[in-house]
Amino acid sequence: MRQQIDKNPVQLEGLAEVDENLNLKERGWKIIELNKTMPLGKLTLCHGLYTNIYHARKMVDTFGRSVIYGHTHDIQEHTKTTPIDVNDVHKGKSIGCLCNINPGYGRNRPNRWVHAFSIVYLFPDGQFNEYTINIVNGKFAWNGKIYGGK
Repeated sequence: MRQQIDKNPVQLEGLAEVDENLNLKERGWKIIELNKTMPLGKLTLCHGLYTNIYHARKMVDTFGRSVIYGHTHDIQEHTKTTPIDVNDVHKGKSIGCLCNINPGYGRNRPNRWVHAFSIVYLFPDGQFNEYTINIVNGKFAWNGKIYGGK
């Protein structure tokens, strides 16, 4: 949207800004600018940087700590430890997407996109548990309850 606003400021400026028009900040949402990060304990949240086949590995190698992101719209995970502390596990994880997985510009080409989202539990010491929830045919199960579907 920002690219389109920059190309057509007269027609779109003040009209198409998703963050402002949906009142996301007022509703308690934290907006992370593209290519910026948000630390959450020992985890980093960001949009993502890479699209190669081993992007989760590249992300954890680049950040040197646990990072979750959605840039590739697929699910992929890579864990890493070092000989310094084998209990200090770092995770790079792509968590899927909540968008149209058959976008018009793709012209029905197959892709690896999958509907999913993550829930993160943060412990007082900064450690975390992360659960990626796959959405299949518009429904998912969480904590013993089925959501969506008919």
